[in-house]
Amino acid sequence: MNPHLLLAYDFPPIGGGIARWMGELAYCYPGRSLIVSTGTHEGSGAVDATFPVTIDRVNVPARRLRTFTGQLRWSLRAGALVRARDVEFTWCGNIRPAGPPARWLRRWRGTPYGVILYGGDLLTTQAQARTSGRKRRAAQATLGGAALLVTISEFSRDLTCQVLSDLGLPHSKDRVVVLPLGTDPKRFHPGVDPSIARERFGLGTGRWLLTVARLTPHKGIDVALQVLAQLATR
Repeated sequence: MNPHLLLAYDFPPIGGGIARWMGELAYCYPGRSLIVSTGTHEGSGAVDATFPVTIDRVNVPARRLRTFTGQLRWSLRAGALVRARDVEFTWCGNIRPAGPPARWLRRWRGTPYGVILYGGDLLTTQAQARTSGRKRRAAQATLGGAALLVTISEFSRDLTCQVLSDLGLPHSKDRVVVLPLGTDPKRFHPGVDPSIARERFGLGTGRWLLTVARLTPHKGIDVALQVLAQLATR
């Protein structure tokens, strides 16, 4: 098949869950028929060489892709990739800043696109759409023009449908798809001896709850701590 294009704002060596997922997509994409378009980042050369797909870095620092100049250069570079490689589908790694270049490709080349959605992006979009007419119209254009919307959980799917409803957009089940996050069975599997980690971190033999999420309000870690405190005596 013709290659697909992934517009990724977060991509290794940048850290974080979204960047990790974008990296796994690049490692595991079917047929290795994927081109990743992202910004420049210190130390990216060594990381890019480990991927089995093409990593094309537009000449803009990754964290500057949100700016007007970054958006313009990203769109032009993505257009060149679509034209040269006959790309048949574009993935947006997030609503913004990947959405506007994808919309431009759709208008210019007719290339359909899909958007991958997360709780944080959706909550931000929902809040901005209520206070800014410009950002509301941008969200309507990006989400309304997508051929497919992919969420990572039932929660984020329900939130997506709520956001689409707030924006006056349809949200049929065949357009909003849940793709749960997976794990690498070579690293995460039953039978691993936990004693080394328990000893290293002084955990003893108790029961422990682990999160690898960032300490940001929308993760709800404070709520989890309050619940644990109430359950401590049980």
